[in-house]
Amino acid sequence: MMTQLHPTEPTATFTLKVPAAQASLFFDAVAWQLPARPPAPPTLATAFREGEFLAMQKLNASIERVLHGEQRYRFLKDLMPDTTYQGETYVNSHYEKSGKSGTMHFYVLQTNIKNSDGEKCVECFTTIIVRG
Repeated sequence: MMTQLHPTEPTATFTLKVPAAQASLFFDAVAWQLPARPPAPPTLATAFREGEFLAMQKLNASIERVLHGEQRYRFLKDLMPDTTYQGETYVNSHYEKSGKSGTMHFYVLQTNIKNSDGEKCVECFTTIIVRG
């Protein structure tokens, strides 16, 4: 049975500091070639997925039944290596669809990444599908 969560309360909160060496590895992984190089590659935001996994636990969503749907980001400020960020993950929306294997639950999770001044730097949106 799926647990329902209140959309205005964080489902998960966490703290993350990404070492400069890890940010450098992200640049290497995407073979960065553009002349303008930000302090950290935008793909670094994928390191902030801890809240999604905590949300799935609170939803009683077994990882064996979870499919990854969509992933998108809204960047408001550059992420900086060796900076501590606070993450808050919310269940942004939830809907259901019937399929051959039963009801599928679609959850849109939103993780807000804030710097030490409380400024929102990135909004991460992930759609997960929990098969029935």
